[in-house]
This record gives sequence, structure tokens and C-alpha cells, in this order.
Amino acid sequence: MQLNDITAVVNHLKLNQEEYSISNNFGFIGVSAGAHLAMLWSYSYDVDNNTKMVASIVGPTNLADTAYANNPQLPIDQLILYFGLTPTTVFLETYSPFHQVETTSPPTILFYGGMDQLIPNSQGIDMDAKLTELNIIHEFTFYPNEGHGWTGTNLFDTWSKLKSFIIAHH
Repeated sequence: MQLNDITAVVNHLKLNQEEYSISNNFGFIGVSAGAHLAMLWSYSYDVDNNTKMVASIVGPTNLADTAYANNPQLPIDQLILYFGLTPTTVFLETYSPFHQVETTSPPTILFYGGMDQLIPNSQGIDMDAKLTELNIIHEFTFYPNEGHGWTGTNLFDTWSKLKSFIIAHH
């Protein structure tokens, strides 16, 4: 439903482009679950290719990653079972940006913390490798001593890099 909501908002903005005085080129920025949705929508639901850049700050990229099974803080299978679903690998891959990204996907910027207890390190590291393999313009910043968010110098670094990326790709 969240993906349908994003589509509805984008369609509304496009229909009212002149009234709002905006372009039909979109960029998405998300944090955690919002980053997951930003990437997933940009990679597989943007049928008109309006997304010019997407940013993930500590976003899950691969729900089928075995690191989730070994994460006592957030066992993904238990979370999905809570909603009454049986989490098959196909289901998890269908809703994973890592498995939906293609060579035509938009430029992507990634930020992850090495001490994150919710999002395994493999999420950012593997996504960086996949974007490299597909030759997609991207940047990856890994803060080894940060968790599921940060402050201070690293937050300033994140926003500085994000601003530069937006300017360059939007």
C-alpha cells in the first residue's frame, strides 16, 4: 500500500505540475524504512522514469539477506509472520531494492553505520557492490562507528554529500 501511496502522490504532483510550479523530475530521500521504499519505488515502480536520484540513509536493501535471520534485534521473518504472511525467498526478493535494481535505475547515494543494530552492514555494502556491478552512478558512505543514525560531524558530512549529490543529479 505504501508503494501505491507514493505512486498516487507522484501522479498528483505531475497532474498539478503547473499549479505547483514544479518539474516532473523527482528525487527521493528516505531514512530506514522510508529509504527502503524510496529505493524500491524508484527501481521498480517508476514506470515513467521520473526519478532522477534516490538516497538511502540506513535503508534495508535486501530483505532476503541471511544476516536478518541472525539479527536478534529484528528477525525479519518474525516481523512478517506478525502480519500473517509466510516470508518466502521470492516474496522477500520482490520487495527488496537489491533484487529490483537494473542498469536503468537512477543515481543512488547510500549512507550506513557499522554499529547499526537494526540494519546489517551487508545491506549497504552489498548494495554498493550491486550498483557498481550494474554501472549505476552512485556514492556509498560507511561510518564504521555509527548506528542507526548519527549526529555531529558525520551528520554534517551526510548532509553535505547529499546536497552535492542532489545538485549533481537532480
